[in-house]
Amino acid sequence: MQHSAIPTDELLRLRALYRFGIMDTEAEAEFDDITLLASSICETPIALITLLDAGRQWFKSKVGLRVNETARNISFCGHTILDDAIFEVPDAHADPRFDDNPLVTGAPNLRFYAGAPLITADGYRLGALCVIDTVPRALTQKQRSALEALSRQVVRQLEARTVSHEHRQALAFIHKIAERVPGMIYQYRRRPDGSTCFPYASQGMLAVYGVAPAAVIDDAAAVLAMVHPDDVDGMLASIAASAADLTPWQREYRVRHADGTVHWLFGNALPERESDGGVLWHGFITDITEQKAAALALQGSQQFLHTLIENLPVGVFSKRIGPDGAETGGVFEVWNRAAERMAGIRAVDVIGRTNREVFDPKAAQLYSEHDRKLLDTKAPVTVPVYPAQLKDGTTRLLRMTTLPLLDADGNVEYSLGIAEDITDLLQRTQELRQRRAELQIVNDASPLGLFNADIHGALTYVNRSFEVMCGLNGDRALDFGWRQAIHPDDLERVATGWIAATARGNRYEGEFRYIHPDGQIVLVHALAAPVLVDGRMTGFVGTIDDITARRSSEIRLLENERRLRMIADNVPALIGYIDAQERLQFCNVHYGTMFDLDIARIIGQKLDTVFSAEQYAGMAPHVAKALAGQPASFERAIRAKDREVFQQVEYVPDIDAAGTVHGFYALVTDVTARRTAERSLADSEHRLRTIADNLPVAITYIDDRQHMRFSNATMHAWTGTTPEAVLDRHVRDVVGETLYEERRDYYQRALAGERLEFIKQANHFQQHRTLHATFIPDVSDDGHVRGLFTLSSDITKQQEIEAELRRMARFDSLTGLPNRSYLYESLDAAIERGKRTGSPIAVLFLDIDHFKTINDTLGHRKGDLVLQEFAARLAQTVRTTDTVGRLGGDEFVIVLEGLKTLADAEHIAGKILQAVRKPWVLNGERLRVTTSVGIAFSTDRAHCATDLIGHADASLYEAKSAGRNVFCARAC
Repeated sequence: MQHSAIPTDELLRLRALYRFGIMDTEAEAEFDDITLLASSICETPIALITLLDAGRQWFKSKVGLRVNETARNISFCGHTILDDAIFEVPDAHADPRFDDNPLVTGAPNLRFYAGAPLITADGYRLGALCVIDTVPRALTQKQRSALEALSRQVVRQLEARTVSHEHRQALAFIHKIAERVPGMIYQYRRRPDGSTCFPYASQGMLAVYGVAPAAVIDDAAAVLAMVHPDDVDGMLASIAASAADLTPWQREYRVRHADGTVHWLFGNALPERESDGGVLWHGFITDITEQKAAALALQGSQQFLHTLIENLPVGVFSKRIGPDGAETGGVFEVWNRAAERMAGIRAVDVIGRTNREVFDPKAAQLYSEHDRKLLDTKAPVTVPVYPAQLKDGTTRLLRMTTLPLLDADGNVEYSLGIAEDITDLLQRTQELRQRRAELQIVNDASPLGLFNADIHGALTYVNRSFEVMCGLNGDRALDFGWRQAIHPDDLERVATGWIAATARGNRYEGEFRYIHPDGQIVLVHALAAPVLVDGRMTGFVGTIDDITARRSSEIRLLENERRLRMIADNVPALIGYIDAQERLQFCNVHYGTMFDLDIARIIGQKLDTVFSAEQYAGMAPHVAKALAGQPASFERAIRAKDREVFQQVEYVPDIDAAGTVHGFYALVTDVTARRTAERSLADSEHRLRTIADNLPVAITYIDDRQHMRFSNATMHAWTGTTPEAVLDRHVRDVVGETLYEERRDYYQRALAGERLEFIKQANHFQQHRTLHATFIPDVSDDGHVRGLFTLSSDITKQQEIEAELRRMARFDSLTGLPNRSYLYESLDAAIERGKRTGSPIAVLFLDIDHFKTINDTLGHRKGDLVLQEFAARLAQTVRTTDTVGRLGGDEFVIVLEGLKTLADAEHIAGKILQAVRKPWVLNGERLRVTTSVGIAFSTDRAHCATDLIGHADASLYEAKSAGRNVFCARAC
């Protein structure tokens, strides 16, 4: 028996055959009709359409035969594909090439054979259309011509079938893309009569309009009804304009959904004129509601910040300086109202201009030096006191701080300046120092020993007279030193009385003796009154009076009384004494000055006649409290000489040793300056707190002891804490031991004066966050670091998106394996490692046998499951150091490193074949799946990734030709 030769283009022929995806497919009427016609025309009982792969001939269609395939080496069609002409054997018994062929000596007892080769458009012979008889015979010329014509029809059917399949795949792919795009892909038609419809719309229409695509195929009215009434006319006019000029259509408009919600949409489409005069648009519509809301919110935020800056009580200015800003003076972009007031220059005369264009040469030169320092150091520049000469000739004292604002590259792009007018503050500070000095002089000049004590009786202040009376100089009388000078016979009585007074919060009064180091004895009268703040006793103020001389001389007593009057009149406060009948028995000159009263006429008058009804009503409850023996302390606001004055009022009951209340002392001090400053500070602090609490940044201030002194609402929202729970606590107690130890070095470096920026992971309130943190030292004028500001931004979502994008760019979305580009990258890296180590590399090229049949019979969904399971088995079979990737479709590549011989690669290929052959069960259905493997084993380190994959691909075709479910290898 003579076997047919292998065509010279066998590999290319097989590739052309497999491209059609026809092998092992189900019977199809188009091919069966041709086979039946060939049998009828040629008058033979058997007719076949045969296709030859590497080891068999398979029958796509058959008449008169039951088997589906035979071995290629005994086939008559194997001879047919060697030539373009019909191959005819009139009598196989008489032909020495076939007389012992099993198809002749046994079933189907072939005697006559005629086959027309199936030739593709590019010249490859895939098989034959053949007719067979069990008796010798010959075809007529007419039958031969018909057989050739029918063979051409078989090839056309194959090509049409492939084109149709590829077309369906392309349509399915495009449809899948359309359904997964966020938004709606559509065609919109306006017919010549003006009616409209959507010939095509993706399922995104349901989300965009709330209308199913099927409802608008013939009539677009359902969609147009969803458009907001205020936007309908404008949208229809824009469509008409696009149709008239065939210009692209773009529009933002609103739609109302059935649930009442309003959505913003953005449409974009290209029109084309149809043959009937109508217009067809191809376009895309997406929901931009969130973007629209974000834009409005940003606009509102910008307006809020502008309004805030314009109304801040401090001057705020900003200018773009850039690298050459120090020379040009930069260009001003912000100049708020406070800056206008402080500098006496309008914003319109500043915005858009440089230092040199706005200020005189001297001031411009100074500001340019600040800019140059800012560019060089990138650190804030502060001028504690700067005398600003205004255009009206006046001078104001300003405290100015200029901050650098950096661009993305860390260069100074803008400078932000804050100027505070401290003229009045410095003046008030100086006045306060003067008053304190005067008061100290008055105290030291007083014949009374004056003292302050805490609630335990420890002295915190004594004047010079106190030191003289007790015989203790310097600080020896402070704390409990004053008790050491009391005569031993009086000490227990004094201690008992003092303890009783402090325990009850009552005033202390008593007489006792001091004994000096030289033996001199001084008799004193001591009086101490409790100081109450918000009803809580904070200590005592009191006096001691040397009554030794008073008892010996009335003149001395009168002199002391005069001196006390002088003191009272010179103390910057209102001092008075009111008896138990609410009569004013004593007041200093400030009463007359403050209330414009004649002191001589009001002494002895009741309070309700001295003061107006409104004034008396405000003090009456506190008077009653003081006459009941309880100290009273309160603030009040009064009108005095056409201005509002705030006063701190202290009523101290006058209680004798028997507990009888004889009246009370009144001390009234002017606290207008303090209240005004406190109100301004509170307003400013409230505004800053509101800004800080509404920033999406966690902000804290930590002092130099690492105690938390400030935290905004964002910080508490992230950590689940409250301001009360963290205030004045150590950072370790607030953030936890683990997070604190991670950041200990940053805290220490920042508190040493270093500005830091870093990214850290943190778990707050059961939520993992990635934070971008900035630590800014708070440095005083003398260079001392008082603490640090921390600003933390949540960049978790940003990093997750970046990581996901990197993963999607490198890994196959279906199997999770490296994709084509990552696989080639990994292979190139493996080749480079092989060059360094001298180790061979092997590349395995695999695909799934008959995967096309699996996909067509079971569906693409199960086909995807097969690909996923196949990928998993490959990954489980090879070593962790090997790389498994997917090229596309059912094609996979494995890169093996660290091999010694080709046998190592073949061993791994055998394990893969065995792993794939194991039983498959997908969704309860059993499958039989095998694979073919091509191996390229490289010891030549001149190969690149493309070369090795090409060699492995060729080996795979050899494995397919060998019958599948095997591997073939080649060294290269």
